[in-house]
Amino acid sequence: MTPALQQFAEEGKFQPAGGGSTPSEDSEEDQPKYTAEDANNMSDDEFIDAYKEGMPSEDC
Repeated sequence: MTPALQQFAEEGKFQPAGGGSTPSEDSEEDQPKYTAEDANNMSDDEFIDAYKEGMPSEDC
């Protein structure tokens, strides 16, 4: 990958094809806290609370 493409990938503006990994892909911060399986097993109230988690208070 060229240096310019590498920079775009690091900024999240470009996703390399072929399964290439960028440092942010391995970061735990980028992984979703809840999976689809978690959502399927939540009550309605738990789902709404999880959905609102991290939203600014004026949006809730």
